[in-house]
Amino acid sequence: MPADYTEWLATERGVGTVALRASGASGEVAWSVDGHVHRDSRLALIPGAHVIAAESRGERREVRITVDAPPGTR
Repeated sequence: MPADYTEWLATERGVGTVALRASGASGEVAWSVDGHVHRDSRLALIPGAHVIAAESRGERREVRITVDAPPGTR
């Protein structure tokens, strides 16, 4: 998972994505983004503030990220 309060910049051409990976997790990892189940292994970089959570074997970790809009689109 990224460090808490990580910032990314969305791409000008379409939507960029990042891989969702959890270090130290044993077994399957269940992801949620902004409180909604996320079944894809990649996350679209949509501008705004987001909370990403990973849960595995009853242990849950959350991080907050911000995705900035491309320059000139704000």
